[in-house]
Amino acid sequence: MILRIDNLTVSGGLRGINSWGQNTVWLENVVVNNHVGRGVHLWGKGFLNAYSTTVDGGQNSSGSNEIGFSVSGGSYAYLENVTTKNNSRAGVRVSGKSYVEFQSGDITGNLNGVEAYNDGKFHKVSWNNGTLNLQNNNDYGIQCYQAEVELDTLTNILNFSGSNDAFHLNKCDGRIKDSVISGGNGTTSLVGINASRLILDNVTIKNHQGNLLNVGRSTLQFRNSNLFTNESSSSKCLVYISDTVFEFDAGTTINGANNSSCEGLGMKRSRGTIRSITISSPAAALYMESSDVDIRGGSFSSSGKEAISPRNGSRLSINSYDDNVSITSSADEALEIKSSFVKLDKGSNDFTISSSASDKADISSEEISTLVIEDHTFSSVEIEAGSSLILNDDATITTLTCSSTSNIEKDGTVTNATGCAQAQ
Repeated sequence: MILRIDNLTVSGGLRGINSWGQNTVWLENVVVNNHVGRGVHLWGKGFLNAYSTTVDGGQNSSGSNEIGFSVSGGSYAYLENVTTKNNSRAGVRVSGKSYVEFQSGDITGNLNGVEAYNDGKFHKVSWNNGTLNLQNNNDYGIQCYQAEVELDTLTNILNFSGSNDAFHLNKCDGRIKDSVISGGNGTTSLVGINASRLILDNVTIKNHQGNLLNVGRSTLQFRNSNLFTNESSSSKCLVYISDTVFEFDAGTTINGANNSSCEGLGMKRSRGTIRSITISSPAAALYMESSDVDIRGGSFSSSGKEAISPRNGSRLSINSYDDNVSITSSADEALEIKSSFVKLDKGSNDFTISSSASDKADISSEEISTLVIEDHTFSSVEIEAGSSLILNDDATITTLTCSSTSNIEKDGTVTNATGCAQAQ
C-alpha cells in the first residue's frame, strides 16, 4: 500500500500514524501530537519519507512512553526538515536492522534525542548541507547499543546538560564528521565510548564539567582537525582512554588551558600512534600508564607539571621524521619517565625537549626505567637509581647526572659528566 498525507494534524491516540508491513508512507506538512506511544511508527520492511513534519509528544503523563519516529523490523525512513520534541522516551528510535537517514531538523526536549539499538542504523546525511540540531534532551543526546550511528556533517549537539552522555556508544560503530558537540553543567562524560569503534573527523567537542571524551575497550581514530577545549574552567579531563587502540592523524588540538587538575590526554593500557598533535595543559599534556605509544610529531606543553609522563610499564617512541616535536614544561621536567621504556630518535625535523623550571632536568628517568637516545643533542638528562641510559654514537648530552646505581651505556658524547661517574 502507498499512503500520502499532506497538510494534516493527527492528534492523540496510542500511535499517531502506524504502518505495519511493506507499505510506503509519504508525509509532508504533517503535525502529529499528544500521542502516548509512537508518533510515527514503521515496522515490517516499510518505507517512510517525511518532509516538514513535526512530532510533538507533549509528555502527556508519567506513565507514557512516547517516541517521535519509531523505525523497526527492517524498515527505512528518510527525514528532512522534521522536528521531533517533547517525547518522554525518544525523539527518534531505530532498531531491528532498520535504517534512518536524517537530512535536517531539530530533536529537542525528549528524554533521549536518538536511540539506535539492535542492528539499527541512524545516519545524519550530508545532502544539501542540511543541519541536525539536538538540544535539551534530558538523558542522552544520542544513545547507541549494538547498532551504528554516523553523523556525516553539520550535526550540532548543543549546550548538553543531561544526566548521561551527549553521544554514547556501547558495542557500536560510530563516525562523527564536521560537527560540534558542546556541553554544560553535567558531570558525566560529554562523549562516552565503550567496546565500540569510533572515527572523529573535523569535530569540535567542548565546554563541559565532565570529561569531554571518555573511551574504554574500543578502537578510536582521529582524522583531520579535531578540537577539544573548555572555554571556561573545568576540573575534569579533556580526553581519557583505557584499554583502547587509537590513531591520531595530523591536526588534532587538545587545549587544556582552563582545566585545573587533569591531564590533556590521559591513557591506561592503550596503544597507538600520534601524529602532529597539539596538547597544552596546566597538568600533564600526555600522561600514560601501561601503554604503548608511537609519537611522530607534535607539540606537548605543560604550565604546571611534566609535559609527557610515561609510567608503570609504558613503552614510548618519539621521533620527528614526519613533523617537528616540541615537549616543554615551565614547572617540572619536560619528559619524566617512571618504570617505563622510552626511545628518542630525531628525524629530519626539529626535536626539542626543554624545561624552563629551575633545578629541573629536561629529561628524567627513574624507578627502573630505560632511556635510549639514538641521536641529536639534549641539554640536561637525569638518570636516577636503578634506571638505564643507552646513548648511541650520534647522540650528545650536554649535562648528565646519575646515581651510583644507574646503568650508563655510552657510545655518544657527554659534554659535562661531573654529576655522573659512570659516564666519565
